[in-house]
Amino acid sequence: MRTPFKAISLISLLAISVPVCSVVLTSAPKKEMVSSSSAATSALYDQGLAALEKKQFDVAERLFKDAARSDPTSPLPLLGLAEIARINKEDAEAEKLVRKALALAPDSPDSQLAIGRLFYVKKNYLGAESSFLKAIALAPAMLAPLLDLAELNMNALNKPDKAAALFRQAISLKPDHAGAYFGLGNAYFALKNYSEAILSLNKASSLAAANPMPKIILSQVYAAVGDNKAAILALKEAARLAPKMPDIPLKLGMLYQQAQQWSEAYAAYEATLKLSDQSALAYNNLAWMAADRKERLDEALRWANKAIQLAPNEAGFKDTLAWVKRARGDANGALAVLLPLMKAPDASAEVFYHFAQIKADAGQKSEAMKAYRRVLQIDPNFSQANDVKARIRQLE
Repeated sequence: MRTPFKAISLISLLAISVPVCSVVLTSAPKKEMVSSSSAATSALYDQGLAALEKKQFDVAERLFKDAARSDPTSPLPLLGLAEIARINKEDAEAEKLVRKALALAPDSPDSQLAIGRLFYVKKNYLGAESSFLKAIALAPAMLAPLLDLAELNMNALNKPDKAAALFRQAISLKPDHAGAYFGLGNAYFALKNYSEAILSLNKASSLAAANPMPKIILSQVYAAVGDNKAAILALKEAARLAPKMPDIPLKLGMLYQQAQQWSEAYAAYEATLKLSDQSALAYNNLAWMAADRKERLDEALRWANKAIQLAPNEAGFKDTLAWVKRARGDANGALAVLLPLMKAPDASAEVFYHFAQIKADAGQKSEAMKAYRRVLQIDPNFSQANDVKARIRQLE
C-alpha cells in the first residue's frame, strides 16, 4: 500500500515552496518569484519573505503592506498578504487577495501559480492545470509550476506518465532537486517501473539524506518486487532518521508479519503504539496475529476491542474480533459478530470464509459448504481460494 500524500491545502500560495510531496525534501524555501517590480518594492518583499520563513508573521505582514504601498502595480505584495491570510486560516481573504493579484497582473507567472494552487485547494483541477500551464508558458525556467503540475497529474488527475515527464523536465532545470527525484520515483512506482523507481528514490535519498520519506517509499517498492529483506532494511534506515514517526514501525510490523517473523512483528506493532496509542491498525494487526497463532489471547481481545473503539465503522476490525473470539473458544460470540457483517451489501469474502470455518469446526457441514461457495462467488481470486476449494471437496 502506498503512502498517500498530505492534503494539498497545506501548501503555500507563494512560489517559495512546492507541493508537499516535494517540499518535504527541500531543505529551505527559496524565492522563485520572477515578476518585475521596483528595487524598493523588491527589497521590502524579500524582507517579508525572510520574515515569513522565520515564522515572524506580524513582521512579514507589515513588510508586505509596505511593499504594496511602495508599488500598487506589483502582484507580489498581494500574494504575500494572501499567504499570511492562508496561515491565519482566513481562506476567503486569501482567495480575494490572490484574485486581486491576478486581475492586476494576469501575465504574471506568480499570479498564475498562486491562482492555480488556489484552484487545487478547491479541487478545481482543470482550472489548476490551466493556470500552471500558463505559469510555465510565461516563465519556462521557473521550477515551481512544473512541480505543481507534476503533482496535480500524479495525485489528482491520475496521470503518472505525464507526472513522470514533468518531473524529468524539472530535473533538467535543477539536477540536484531532491523533491523532483522523489516525485519521479513515486511516478515510476505508480507505473510499475520498479527499477527506475528505485534509482530515483535512491537519488532523492542521497540528496536529502536526513529525510525519511524516500526510504519509506523505497521500502514499498522493494516489497512490491518481493525483496522483503531490502524493504525492511529501508524502513530501518527511515526509523533511524525519524524515530518518532509511528507509521514506520507500523509498516515494519506488516513486513515482519508477512515474513512470518512473529517476535519482530509483535515488537514493531507495540513500538507503534508507544509512539501513538491511536493506531487502530496496529491494535488490529496485533489482535489478528495473536488469534491466528492462538497466543496472548487475553491481550488479543483487548487489542481487537481497542481497534474497533478507534475505528467503529471498519468491518475488517470487527472480523478480527470474531477471529479472536473463535481462538478463545467462543464460537457463539464469533458468529454474533460475523452475522451482521455478512448481511452488508459489501460483505467481504473473508467474512464468509471465517464464518464457514467456524461452522465447519462445529460440524455444520451444510452451512459451511454454502458459506465457502459464497466466498468464491464474491471473489474468485480470494487469497485463500485454493484452501476454500479444498475444503469444499472435503465436505462434498
